[in-house]
Amino acid sequence: MFVEQIEREIGKALPDSYKRFLNAFDDFCYVNYNEFKDEFSESTGTPWFCWSEKRLGEISIVDGATKDRMAWEVLKSYAEINAHKGEIQKSLLERTQFLVAIAEDDGDMLFMDASDDFAVSVYMHDSGETKRLEDSFEAWLANTP
Repeated sequence: MFVEQIEREIGKALPDSYKRFLNAFDDFCYVNYNEFKDEFSESTGTPWFCWSEKRLGEISIVDGATKDRMAWEVLKSYAEINAHKGEIQKSLLERTQFLVAIAEDDGDMLFMDASDDFAVSVYMHDSGETKRLEDSFEAWLANTP
C-alpha cells in the first residue's frame, strides 16, 4: 500500500531487494550495520530500527517543520529546518524528493536515494551531514552481520 505511494512520489520503483526485505517482518526489525568499518572494523555497528511498510506510512512529527510528514519522507522535514540554519548539505537539499528514509537510530536516518540508483546513506541529524554507505540496498544488506 505505502510502497506504491512512495513509488509514485519518487517516480521510480523501489528495489526488489528492499520490497522482499519489507515482506520479511510485520512491524519493525533491528539490523546492525557498521558505517565506520574502516575505522572500527571489529564493531558490529549501529542497530538500525528498520521500519515495516506500515511504519513507513506513519506520521512523523519533527519540531520546527512546517507540516507533519510520513516517516519515509522525514528527511524533507530535516532539510526544511536545517536549511534555515545553514546546517545541511546543499546536494541533499536539492534532492529530498528522491530520498526514502527506511530506518532510524537516535534521530539519525538511514535512507535510499532514488536519484542515485537507490544508494544507501546515513543522515546525521546533529550536523546535517550525510555519508554514503553502499551503492545499493542489496549491497547494504549484504554487509550486515
